[in-house]
Amino acid sequence: MKSIFIHDEYEERQIRLIQIYKIFALSKMDLSEWLKNEEVQKQLRKVSGMVSSAVYNEVYLYLWFICIYNIFLLGIVVLNLYLLLKLIRLANAKTVDISGFA
Repeated sequence: MKSIFIHDEYEERQIRLIQIYKIFALSKMDLSEWLKNEEVQKQLRKVSGMVSSAVYNEVYLYLWFICIYNIFLLGIVVLNLYLLLKLIRLANAKTVDISGFA
């Protein structure tokens, strides 16, 4: 049940966590029994879903940055390898055998 006064997800998460805490505080059950309660499981699923979506939304841009950075680094490594092989071939072609002059 959403209230008209809830304006963002953060407040809604806080309210759900308070509801979960109240259920636990009012019940005289052990933690294992309390976690078996269907209402508690439903509330915990909602909270964990909200938290995971919030974390994903915050990390999304950084994940793209890391992927693009890795592709850029791979390109630089491949380019360096190509230039190194080209330099080795050029050095091998220009070497002069001086064993006959000794």
